[in-house]
This record gives sequence, C-alpha cells and structure tokens, in this order.
Amino acid sequence: MRVRGDVRIAFGSAKGPVREDNQDDYVVYEPEDDARFAVDGRLLAVADGMGGGPAGGEASRLALRALLSSWLNTDGDDTDVTARLTAAFECACDSIEREAKRDRTLAGMGTTLTAANVIGHRLYGVHVGDSACFLLRAGRLDRLTELHHAGLDEHRLTKAVGVGKRRPKPDTFSADLLPGDRVLWVTDGLWPAVPEHELVAMIRATVAQEAVEDLLTRAQQLSGQDNATVVLLELLEAPGEDATVEPVEAEAATAWPRPVPKQGWLAIAWPWLLLAVGAGLGIAAVT
Repeated sequence: MRVRGDVRIAFGSAKGPVREDNQDDYVVYEPEDDARFAVDGRLLAVADGMGGGPAGGEASRLALRALLSSWLNTDGDDTDVTARLTAAFECACDSIEREAKRDRTLAGMGTTLTAANVIGHRLYGVHVGDSACFLLRAGRLDRLTELHHAGLDEHRLTKAVGVGKRRPKPDTFSADLLPGDRVLWVTDGLWPAVPEHELVAMIRATVAQEAVEDLLTRAQQLSGQDNATVVLLELLEAPGEDATVEPVEAEAATAWPRPVPKQGWLAIAWPWLLLAVGAGLGIAAVT
C-alpha cells in the first residue's frame, strides 16, 4: 500500500500462543488518487472479535469490510466527517446482524471497533468496546477512547458491534495532531498487557515498523493469552518520500529477539574468570 511521505505507518497482528486462531483484524487505507486523498485522508481501524469458534473472527472481518465499503462509497465533500464515520459504523452493525440471521452458527457473534479518519492534522473517530486509540506526544500517552467494560468484569462489554438486543451508539472522539505525534490503535491483547511505560519507551526508541514488531513480541512475552493487534501512525516533522508498507507478520514478530540488558564488565567477564581459576586448580592438582 502506498503511504504518503508526511507520515510513517506500521501495522501487524499476532495470534496468542494459546489461541486456535486470530480473531483480531485491522484496516489501513489511503486513497491512491491525490485529489481524493486531500478530501478523504486516511482510514485506520482495529477490531477484536468475540463469540466463540469461528464467529469472533468472522465478526471482526465483516465489521471492517462493511466499515471501509461504506466510507469509500460516501462522498467526503458533502458529509460531515464524524457523520460519515457513524454511518459506516451503522453499516458494520447491519452486516453482522444480517449474517448472524443468515447463518445460525454465527449467532451471538460480535466485535469491538475503534476507527479513525485522519485528514491532514485532524483526527476524527468512532469507538465501541475495549480496544483503544492512544495519542503519544512528547512522552505523554493519552487514551482517546473509553473502555466499555461492565463494572469490574473485563470480559463483559457494555458496547460492541453485533452483541445485545439494542444497537449501541458509538462514542465519537477527535484530536488535533502535531508533527512528531504518534497515534496508536490496539486491541486488548496488547494493552494493558504491555505496561504504559514500556509501550511509550518502545515507540519512542525506534521507527514505526520496529516499534510494532517489538510491541507484538512483548505482548506475547508478558501474557500470550490473547491475540494482539497494533496500528501505529507517526506524523513526521518534515515530509519525506512516499513509501509502500507491508504488515508485520506474526511469525516474524514472535521470533523478534528480546532486548539484552546492558551489563557491567564484571557480569560479562565472570565466566572467563571462573574458567581461568578452574584451569589453574587443574594444573596444580596434576603437579
């Protein structure tokens, strides 16, 4: 996918080691046409499916396909950005409800959905569930979305696409962005599995692609009980050349080496000291 040079974008997903399949999904879309891009900007979203068996994975994929399709087929010139996103959210709900009625094996499926339209330096979003969108600016991490948990029960959501008798009204959010800002979309398999201070350090220490790889690996090291998905957008201080990006593969992320902590000279040299002492004792015994 072509990515214009005002940003860096990276994205990827990893299946939790104890999971049979990955029920997370994501969308990153940027129009090829420059005139369309100037009006529409970029669409970025994550979804974390639920429902057991294949239903969760089907729910996240259905929701994101419907969201993107509706967004593409709505003229950005004539529609308020938030209203356009809300209409796309409604199409995602329609798609899941329709498929659940058609295929009874998918009854009860649902998904979180956190989506944002970034136009220039302005972000507009819609959200339900416990996935999240964060803004990292000058070392400070702010969560732009609420968690829709039922009290202390983190496994029961009060809002989701396709679950419950009443269709949820999505939260809307927005933010003005500055050069140097980083925006992060994640499912709950990554956050809060990775502590905030580690998350911030990883994003600030490396470029977007390496940060995504490190975050997916760290999520599996610390928990591994859930699928983890991340989309990262970095606004550059000075525009560069356009680029093409590919998703971070789960296998590559899993194999990414754990950082080696810095050690003093004694920690590095002690095995050799022991070897030298042992050799000296051996020579003395022979003599």
